Amino acid sequence: MTKIIVLNGIHASGKTEVGKFLQKNGYDYREEIAQILISRGETAGTASSAEFQRKVMNMEIERDKGVIACTHPIIIETWHTGNIAHMYAKGFIDDAKNYEEYLHQFMNQGYDISAIFITIPFDVMGKRSNLYKVVTPEVKDFYKRVQDSTFGIYDKFKIKNTKVNNEYEFNECANNVCALLKVNEP
Repeated sequence: MTKIIVLNGIHASGKTEVGKFLQKNGYDYREEIAQILISRGETAGTASSAEFQRKVMNMEIERDKGVIACTHPIIIETWHTGNIAHMYAKGFIDDAKNYEEYLHQFMNQGYDISAIFITIPFDVMGKRSNLYKVVTPEVKDFYKRVQDSTFGIYDKFKIKNTKVNNEYEFNECANNVCALLKVNEP
């Protein structure tokens, strides 16, 4: 059975940094697809558009085909849980529901899926982010919706999840994630 561990969290929470740390320590880590596309300049209009979100989800579905054959645990940043939550927060409700149906079918194939949600206060996001130097009430509200939607998806799909704080020292957060992964190894 393929074990998938999802790294979720709001923007600038440290998902990528934790994922790369895990990769350096021998874990199979898959980076967030939206960030890969954005770094290539492939934003399909804008990164906040429904078209871009669908492109991300379709690429995630394609990537799942490679995940299916894995016999070792895989760490995936954002994955369907975070992408669907982002769609809900953006108001792309029909798209989110369509991809929820895919996730339902995927999970019915017997995968062992759990999630680690990396938490930070919103003011810390402003200190770490290149995108948001000032976290306006609108930005805070959006990422609160993303966070709430993510936990709603965990509940709906019965995905085991744990919060890990990354407010202060990265090493503390990374070590806590590593400890969680070791506890949950088969």
